[in-house]
Amino acid sequence: MEEHKLTVQAVLDCQFNVWYPQFSQVTFKSKVIQLPETFEEYLSEESVFMPASLKENEEDKAHYSSHSFQLLEKEIDSVFKEFSGKVFVKLNWKAPKDGAWVVSELKCINARQIYQLLKCSDLVKDNLGEAVYEDCIDKIKGKHKLYLILRKWHYLKEWMEFRCYVYNNELVGISQRNCEHCYAEITQHQAIITDRIKEFYNNSIKGKFPHKCYAFDVYVDIPPRFKVWLLDFSPWKSPLTDPLLFTWEELKSHAWEGVQFRSFDDKEYGSKIESSHMAQHRFPIDMMYARPGENIKKFVDRINRENDDTL
Repeated sequence: MEEHKLTVQAVLDCQFNVWYPQFSQVTFKSKVIQLPETFEEYLSEESVFMPASLKENEEDKAHYSSHSFQLLEKEIDSVFKEFSGKVFVKLNWKAPKDGAWVVSELKCINARQIYQLLKCSDLVKDNLGEAVYEDCIDKIKGKHKLYLILRKWHYLKEWMEFRCYVYNNELVGISQRNCEHCYAEITQHQAIITDRIKEFYNNSIKGKFPHKCYAFDVYVDIPPRFKVWLLDFSPWKSPLTDPLLFTWEELKSHAWEGVQFRSFDDKEYGSKIESSHMAQHRFPIDMMYARPGENIKKFVDRINRENDDTL
């Protein structure tokens, strides 16, 4: 079987801002905002200072970044009004899920929380520079633009999120997405979940996404609806994409009939349960030195002041 080669174009086509216009009817309502060129510089700064455009008075000037994003904040505020005041945030490919210690449930209610999430996240750095093209057989020409994605907030049940794998335009595998828990509900509803995802793929995705090999994530509404929603696309065998309960070789050869569904409640694959790859990001060790009664904002402000004093 011919080996699939990862290309720059395959990575680019998995950007949310690229695929969303075509698949907007089968995913959650979202807004795409092109970020100013200086925003990458801001994200790359080591401090967690907020932009100067958020400072409340001139006395705070020393503890804010020199960057200012007033126009961006106007766009963000407009989206909050449209989306009932709550959003889920991501950039082109990745969401700052490792920043959940800063913003509970990753639910943002203002621009400050969005900045805090992005600044405290290591995962969003995967959206910057050329790291996303690491295993590509070709080289990118120029530089991709950075986008802020604001998705209308929905409370999603982790056990109903799945990653689906497509090889040569055929759906070959479905994996439980949260790989640190066993969910009895998945086994209980496995047959109907598989059928609904297959139906969704055939009706809404097959032949419409511009590549033959890729992965896509879905959310399935809890019983009794079982409606399927598209969450994201990701490149086949890329550093951006985890094969989860499969290996890439298994998915390539797919030595089984039809679509194989894997979850931790399955006796054969349940032994693979492991701590989340997000575990190392859940709580920064510096927080051990937080003072009694000190909340996240006060802690971050104090650390910034102390770092500033050492310069």
